[in-house]
Formats: sequence, structure tokens, C-alpha cells
Amino acid sequence: MYDKWRHNSCQVILNTDSSVCQKCTSLSYTLRIHQKRKLENKRKGKAQGLRTLPWQQNKDKIAALRRANYALRRSKSRLLKRFKNLSIELKQARQRTQTLSEEELDVKLSQMNLPSAQLTAVKECISAARFENKKSRRYTEDCLLMCLLLHIRSPAAYSFLRGNDVLPLPCVTTIRRYLSLVRAKCGFDSRFFAALKKKLATKNEFQRHGILVFDEMQVRKEVRVHSKTMTYSGYSDFGDIAGSTTNDLADHGLVFTFRAFGDDYSQPIAAFASKGPTKGTTLAQLVLKAIFLLEEAGAFVDALVCDGATTNRSMWREFGITGSLQHTRHSFIHPADDTRSVYVFSDALHLIKCVRNRLHAQKVLCLIGERAHWAHYDKLFVEDGKQPAHLRVCPKITFAHINPTNTEKMRVKLATQIFSRSVADGLEFSSARGTDGLQNVKGTVLFTKKFNDLFHALNRNHPKEGITNGSKDLRVLASFLHWLNMWEKEAA
Repeated sequence: MYDKWRHNSCQVILNTDSSVCQKCTSLSYTLRIHQKRKLENKRKGKAQGLRTLPWQQNKDKIAALRRANYALRRSKSRLLKRFKNLSIELKQARQRTQTLSEEELDVKLSQMNLPSAQLTAVKECISAARFENKKSRRYTEDCLLMCLLLHIRSPAAYSFLRGNDVLPLPCVTTIRRYLSLVRAKCGFDSRFFAALKKKLATKNEFQRHGILVFDEMQVRKEVRVHSKTMTYSGYSDFGDIAGSTTNDLADHGLVFTFRAFGDDYSQPIAAFASKGPTKGTTLAQLVLKAIFLLEEAGAFVDALVCDGATTNRSMWREFGITGSLQHTRHSFIHPADDTRSVYVFSDALHLIKCVRNRLHAQKVLCLIGERAHWAHYDKLFVEDGKQPAHLRVCPKITFAHINPTNTEKMRVKLATQIFSRSVADGLEFSSARGTDGLQNVKGTVLFTKKFNDLFHALNRNHPKEGITNGSKDLRVLASFLHWLNMWEKEAA
């Protein structure tokens, strides 16, 4: 009874009445199975060892996770400490900004070498940060002037910048209130020229040299009433010129602008309203007065630039300007300084448009032994349009180039792209292929290349590309002038 394994709950031991114990029988069976499995493992050569728990099998992974968790806690601690320090520094910076005087701010900003417009924007941003309420903000004169110009240029852009707090801009009501204070009127304003004199005093002599540009355009007839001053606008008005103001509704507007040579600015100086184009005599008087006023303000007017309108040519004759081959004269004595001259230029782009319009209207221009035909451009556009887009010789040429409307005739691009090198090459290519209607295009090609070279010689974007003695552009201009003179002699 005691010479074999017994179960802890053996019924034979606990209850003497039992002769067979089911639990001991099950235990005996289990032990035999374990013994058999042990013998089989021993026979197969498997190593005997203790069973490891799951956490013991992933011990390395757990250690790696513990190290990563420790690193994250350290990183979080460092970031919290850095955030606390930055918050303290930001609070101190805000306090210093609020107590910073205008003089100290100007000194710090002057060390940054920023443009004046950016300096104004930075000052306004710092000034706005001192007030929690937007209505407590105060703006400088430079900022208000910049805001006025921005709102005039694009009210939508102004509203976008202000609505998204990109810049601390005043509300539109404030802008309109300041605009209503501007007393814009026709003629020369003495207060404006006094302000211009102060501005030019900050420029050097080279920056004060420039040209006087003026142009006239047709406007819609309209009468407006100014409720604050109880006056009317929309009538013919030349300012303080005696007898110039009439009761006729104005349909033309004339604007004078000063454009500097050595600085990047253009300043309108006067505007006039008239019924019909301004007469040449009146225009000459306005030009002389504009030159005198600009010279008194400190500017140096060296030239005039205008288009070739009939009234402008009449004004040229008043000054003795002529372009004839026998008596060419392109300048007159400066009215404010006898030792200087005022040179007169006709807008080159306007002349190119006039040539295009003349060729489009007349269809044929007789050159020196050759002829330029508008039909060649038309035929080239038709034949080129039959090709796929990636195989077109002149992909930029459109229907507006060939048949421009009255409005499209004013666009410079439509004229210069017709007289381009690509169109000339397209004409030669189509002629070489034997395209019908483009067999004899020599005159049109020559005419196109001449005006293409002229436009590129006059169209420069950088100062280093300007016309100088011995430059290629100067030779192109001299060659074109010689060809133009020969053409004029041939036509005469």
C-alpha cells in the first residue's frame, strides 16, 4: 500500500472502505505517459530543460522597450523645460517690446538694413502688438499712405490682408475717410510741388534727372456732385489757366508724369480734362509750365516722351521739332536753362503699332525694291493652323494678331509678335516648302526682321543692357535709321 505513488486525495488512504482509487489510477497513467515521453526524447537526442515563461522569452524586447520609454521620459522632460524657458523669454520680450521707445526701435531696425517699406511694416506690427484692442491702434503717416495706395490698387487684396491678419491694417472706413480728404483737382497744384521739392531734396543730382511723359486718352462723359463741397466735376478743366474751364462735358483726359533716370519711381504731377483732344498750342503751354514747376522743385527735365498723335505733332511744331530729311531737329532750348536742351522722343511702341495698323489697312507697303504684304501673315496663320499644336511654326500667332479689333489694336503684344523673328522664319520655311500664296515673301521677311531687331534693341530690362557707344544695339538702331531714310527717299 505504501510502495507506490499515491494521489494527495487518495480514497484508499482517506477512506479505508475503498479498495480502488480512481485518482491514483489517473496519476499512474499520467506518470507513465511522462516517463514514456522522457524516454522518447532521450532516444531522439533532445536536450532536457525547464520550460521558460513567455516574459522570459521576450526579455530582450522588454529591456529595449524600457530603454525607449526612459528616453521618451527624458526627452519630454527636456522639452517641457525648454518650453518653460521659452515662455519666460517670450513674456520678457513682450514686456521689453511694450516698454521699448521709438528711438530704441529705430536704432535696432536701422541695423537690419531693410527697405523703407519693410521697415514701416515691421514698425506697425510691433506697434499693433502693444494693444489688445484693434480700435486702440494708431498709425503713422507713412503707413497710412501705403494703405491708401494698396486700397486704391486692389480693394480685394486689402480686405484679404486685413481679414486674415497678415498685416495690421486700418479698416476700410478709415481709408475712405482719408481718401475723402484728398482735394484732387485738375491743373498744377502748388502744394503738391512743395511736397515734391522736399522729396527731391533727399535725392542726389543723378536721381533727380528724368523725362516728362504725357498721354491723352478718351474717357466717358459723366457729371459727379461732391456733396461735401457742393461742386460738380466732369467738365472741361485745365486748372488755373485763364479761360480754360468751360461748361462743356469732358471726354478726354490728359496726364503728365515725371520719370526719373537714376531712380525707380514715376510721379504723376498733373491731370487735365477737355472736350476733344487738347490743341497743340495749349499742350505746348502746359509742357512749358510743367518743365518750369519741376525745375523749381529740384528736378532736371532732359526730355519729353509722347505718342505720335496729331495734337502731339502739332505741339512739336510749336517747339520747332521736325523729322524731315533736310531739316531734322529733335530738341529745343531748355526754357529754364539756356545751356541745356530738351530732347523730344516719340513712343517707339506706339510707332510700331501705327506701322502695323497701316499695313493691316493698306494690305501692301512698298519698300526699297520690295513689297511687304499683310496677306502673307494671314496665309501663314491659316496654313500653320492646320498643323498639330506641337508642330506649328508660329504657335503664338492667333486670330487677334491677324484680325485685331479696335481695342486689340491698342495692345503692344499683338503688334510686336507679328513683327517677330519666329514669324519671319515661318514665312521662309513655308516659302521653301512651296506653300500656295507664300512663294515670294522676301520683302515681308525683310520688313519683319527689321522691326524685330528694332524692338529688341529698344526693349531692355537691366541697366547693363543699355545702349552705349559701340554697342550692338546702337549699330542696329543706326542701320534701321539708314534703312528708314533710304525708304523715305525711295517713296519721295
